[in-house]
Amino acid sequence: MKQKTRYDVWGVQHNCPNYQECPLCYGCRNYDSSYVKCQNCEEDKKKNICNRELHRPDLLARMITREKIVIKTTK
Repeated sequence: MKQKTRYDVWGVQHNCPNYQECPLCYGCRNYDSSYVKCQNCEEDKKKNICNRELHRPDLLARMITREKIVIKTTK
């Protein structure tokens, strides 16, 4: 099975103005069923919409770390 990329999501493919990318699953974190544009994402929820119960901001902060840059200086 092919791994999902950010370009597989409907929001990226159609340049959706409401699309806010989840850094883990690439789904839309800004999904709202009352918006007409968001109803297109309902066709494939697992691919297009982020699972907010699993990807809460407090959990994301623990999973994503900044890259450490080591600077070597010479005298």
